[in-house]
Amino acid sequence: MIAQKNDFIFIAGVYYDTIRFNPTSFLSSPANYSIFLAKFDLNGTLVWAKNYLGTGSTKQCHGIAINSLNQICLTGRFKGVLNFDSHILTSSTANSAFLVKTDFNGNVIWAVNSTGTAPTPSSRAWGISFDQDNNELITGYLLQDISFGATSFTNTGATGLSSYWAKFDSSGVCNWIKGVTGPSAFSPSYSIVSDSSNNVYVAGVMDTFLSIDGNNLDIANGTFFYCKYSPSGNLIWVKQTGNSNINVGQAPSYLLYQNENAIWMSGWVAGDANFGPFTKTDTSMFLLKMDLNGNINEFTSPHINGSTYQCAIDNEGGVYVGGEARGNFISFSGDTIYYPNDTINGSIIFKYCSGQTGISNPDNSYKLMIFPNPSTENLTIEIPNEISPHHIEITDAVGRKIFQSKNNLKSEIINLKSFSSGIYFLKVEFENGDVAVQKFVKE
Repeated sequence: MIAQKNDFIFIAGVYYDTIRFNPTSFLSSPANYSIFLAKFDLNGTLVWAKNYLGTGSTKQCHGIAINSLNQICLTGRFKGVLNFDSHILTSSTANSAFLVKTDFNGNVIWAVNSTGTAPTPSSRAWGISFDQDNNELITGYLLQDISFGATSFTNTGATGLSSYWAKFDSSGVCNWIKGVTGPSAFSPSYSIVSDSSNNVYVAGVMDTFLSIDGNNLDIANGTFFYCKYSPSGNLIWVKQTGNSNINVGQAPSYLLYQNENAIWMSGWVAGDANFGPFTKTDTSMFLLKMDLNGNINEFTSPHINGSTYQCAIDNEGGVYVGGEARGNFISFSGDTIYYPNDTINGSIIFKYCSGQTGISNPDNSYKLMIFPNPSTENLTIEIPNEISPHHIEITDAVGRKIFQSKNNLKSEIINLKSFSSGIYFLKVEFENGDVAVQKFVKE
């Protein structure tokens, strides 16, 4: 896992026996697994690296986040004993979730782990983020029940692993734990975020009929759930999307808070699926944007058979998604890209530019105007600017190229009669290389 803060990059993970960062810097854990945390400058030069040792065959690090006080939190799971400096965590016969906080130099401030009362209690902590008050938010999955200190949550109806999410104060005390209830065999949750008002957003996947704070969820309405909680842990709303295909691999894997108008969700879904007003017709990755009421208003898919792991957003609104994929696939622009091995996954990263913000022209300084919007027949494009356009392109909501034109006209009328009703994105590339994007609706 990776995170950036100020002029430094932090990487956390697990290694066996020895990990080397450069020819002279390495960490050692003879014949054992250990968790590491390393700090690099923006040139890739190692600043420091630390390992956290212990006994037991299972140690995994799943999440990393950095708060406004330059404090680092890691999440994961372990079995046996795990030493975070002088803070010693002990698990029972099964996996235990952990949450640890360090300073900017990797010195441990505190560390906590979960307990449970099931015959073989097992839990993991996966997603991690901070709210505006630097309280920790985590999500993961449990077997029947989980406790952090005096705070507990139980799903006795589960036959396997089911989702939970929790909030901790800055000293590591758990404020509340929520989750799904019902006969789940595998319903993980991987990501959690908060907004500027400290409301909490969680997404997960379900494999059967479940309930969240008394709200019953039917898989016929979609196997993906996402919900919003108040800072004190009261449910505000819960929604479903996706399809009714029970597949343990599909999941919404990452949430990203952008601003008061947007939360992004990425993931992978098996087969046809509906995401709000959008329909996807293949097994592939996806990226969508919703407002803070959970209404999906933008959706795209690169038609890649693979998984997404992390998202990031730049200052111009471009969203970057990292993951793995295999086989022949289609990019957002409609161009076919071939990966030569359809049995082994390869790493992939792609950038998507929202129709709301554009690529390199987020303030619409080129005064791109399109009207009428919504449109039923003809769409007029006017560009009252001294720089001439070089290329005009229209894509639909899932990234398929519908129209393109190369000219230097400041005005153009496009006939939309052959366009299906829906949301489209107009992209204009200028002679100087800048790009402007604007969304319109065909009725």
